[in-house]
Amino acid sequence: MKKILKKQMVLMCIVSVMMLVVPVAQAESVDPTDMDIQEAFDYIGPVVHQFALSSGKSVAYVDEGDKSWTPVLFVGGAGTAARVTGLTDFARSLRRQLKLRVISIGRNGFGRTEYVPNWGYAEYAGEVGEVLAHLGIERFVGMAISGGGPYLAAVAASMPDRVMSLHLAAATTRSDPGSWNCQGSFEDTATAMRGYATRPAVWWNLGDDTSIAKIPGFQETANEDGARSFYMRGQLYDEDADPENRVERAVTEEYRRFCTEFPDVSNVQAPAYVYYGLQDTSVSPEHATVWQSKLNVVKMRPYPGEGHDIQYRHWEQILLDMAGFSEYLLVCDDGASRIVAELDGQALVESGTATLGICAWQTGARN
Repeated sequence: MKKILKKQMVLMCIVSVMMLVVPVAQAESVDPTDMDIQEAFDYIGPVVHQFALSSGKSVAYVDEGDKSWTPVLFVGGAGTAARVTGLTDFARSLRRQLKLRVISIGRNGFGRTEYVPNWGYAEYAGEVGEVLAHLGIERFVGMAISGGGPYLAAVAASMPDRVMSLHLAAATTRSDPGSWNCQGSFEDTATAMRGYATRPAVWWNLGDDTSIAKIPGFQETANEDGARSFYMRGQLYDEDADPENRVERAVTEEYRRFCTEFPDVSNVQAPAYVYYGLQDTSVSPEHATVWQSKLNVVKMRPYPGEGHDIQYRHWEQILLDMAGFSEYLLVCDDGASRIVAELDGQALVESGTATLGICAWQTGARN
């Protein structure tokens, strides 16, 4: 018995020594006095600012990038808050290299932007104009994804001479009158939307089979944006609350608005770029054809076999186009991300030796 106890004590001593040695060995590999210590905080996401409009309404906005860079008015999809720009930060390094400054202005009732009744596309255009004036921005590039399309159209129509170019990615025009969101009463649509508005993770459930599942943390960030849109100001759904304070009211109005209105963009002459997936079941390719008929479209970028997630999957190309380099393609060629002349890039992709976008889309790797 004594021999067994002695052996156990020896083993415990050996384990204890090993536990002490490992951290010491790790610590010795780094000399803290030689470290290049950061002088500023690391980036942890877009900063949301508040601005009081002339009406007294408070709107939230994001302004990311140097003041001297090309301003991009980013209009997010249906039901998103101003901070949704963070979902594109997987290519933040490229955006900064291209010197693009992104501005996003929250829509009625989402996130930290207050809700007011009787609000629509024209009101949004007016609010954007006030915020841009506050920021000292005269000319800008317009970019919209998904449900943000009609809002960007309204902005462009209200200030056509200030728009440098328009970029529409999987962007809707208006809903078919027979669509689910256009049928029945307002309350019918609200009931349908309630399951999303009260469960943001359902609203942003993108699935594991989409290309953007390769982006580390994207789904979690998307879920957080949904929560921000519907809960940031405490606008929780309450059975006994005034209908105008219900969490689902703003998003229901958004979806009903798609049924009845579309801004007149006949005065908009800025060059437009349209990006769409040929297999998109959320915003069908027919919407791209509508944009082509209404705007001065200089480039259509269709993506065969792809769906609604092209707005993120091909974000790097959209960045290139917004920066004025639409004659180039960004491709992954032989394991390296490269920017090449468009015709050369198309030939590489068609030959099967290259793919569109940075190589992380193939490897899922972080920078």
